Amino acid sequence: MSTDENREFPYARNFRVLMLVSFLTVWGYGAQRSVMSVQMETSGTDVLWMGVLLSLFGLPRAAMNIVGGHLTDRFSKRGNMLFSIALFAVVSILLIGFSRSSVAMGIWRVLLAIGVSWATTAMLAYLADITLPQKRGTAFGLQKMFTWLGIALSGFFAPMILLQIGMRGLMVLMAVIGGIGLVFAARFLHDLPPVETSRRSDPGGRLSAGRGSDPGTGNAVEKWVLAYDGMLIKCVEDGIVTFFIPLYILWHVSDIVAIGSIISLFTVTYVVFQPLGGWLADRIGSWRVTLTGIFLLTVGACVILLFPGVGMFFVFSALAGCGSGLAVTSAEMRASMIGSAHQRGRILGYWRFFRDLGSFFGPVLTGCFLAFGQTGWMLLFLMGMCMAALLASLPFAGSGRIFPLAEETHKIE
Repeated sequence: MSTDENREFPYARNFRVLMLVSFLTVWGYGAQRSVMSVQMETSGTDVLWMGVLLSLFGLPRAAMNIVGGHLTDRFSKRGNMLFSIALFAVVSILLIGFSRSSVAMGIWRVLLAIGVSWATTAMLAYLADITLPQKRGTAFGLQKMFTWLGIALSGFFAPMILLQIGMRGLMVLMAVIGGIGLVFAARFLHDLPPVETSRRSDPGGRLSAGRGSDPGTGNAVEKWVLAYDGMLIKCVEDGIVTFFIPLYILWHVSDIVAIGSIISLFTVTYVVFQPLGGWLADRIGSWRVTLTGIFLLTVGACVILLFPGVGMFFVFSALAGCGSGLAVTSAEMRASMIGSAHQRGRILGYWRFFRDLGSFFGPVLTGCFLAFGQTGWMLLFLMGMCMAALLASLPFAGSGRIFPLAEETHKIE
């Protein structure tokens, strides 16, 4: 590798291995995500009780982002990755597969939630350590792309494999794939000194620097706005796309194909626009990309508020997938820039905690509105949430691009 390539990609092999590990270790998570409801239904589980058991995944996942972040900063990033990958990609998947009751499956999903949040936080902190800040958005986007590609492929194949070899065989197969990813992580990923930049090219941005703060520390308002933006994205995904829209279509036109198509459209656009959001964040600034994503969400909310119906739900799904993909990667990239490398895990953990709270509040709020037959008020409330995020994010969009490519300098500490 040439000197210039070493300068741009000081830990290139580690980056490639981490992408492979991200792809392999989520297959079990994606598989159980797609077949768990079917497995519980075939065992005669009551629908209400099924919802309770499935919800056990959300809050532990959110909380473990914080705990995992602190553990990642306090101890070895590699050690945290290996232990948490083993927990969510191998151990919890085997326990789910060998469970004989829906209650046991729900309990082991708590273990899965703890492991997957912990592993993701450790992976992102490690990824931030081995990439230059001016390349970090692209790196985060690629990691998300490989992760979601694994989830999508395992979700597609899991039902077919389930019919052939049963739940236990499916989960054993997924655990073996996760174990292969764990072997690659143990063999090739090692703790490394973090790549940092000089203050002249620090990614904090001109906005915070102009206010007299250290460019790398951010400020409290910025952190809260980032947290709110992340929570909104998950509220839209889990409250509107996967909860409200399917129910609305079932109640009005009973078109199962349309439901699957709308959710697939959201997933595809979300997967594609995550790496694009990271790539754009490296070039025009993370806050500008985040603002663009929130704007697309706001337009989508306006569309279904004024013209609710199956056709407009397709439009909303595309806009929400594009907007969420852009905003989530750029916001997460910005969160990784706040503070020093020794605080990276906990800051990412807190951001992911607030983001994942959207997976709880989205369905809960949607259910409350639907229970009282207030669909219009729910869509108006969604519009208000999007407008609030748009207005709160707007002041941070003026910092412009942070990294002049011809002038950037870095050091490896």
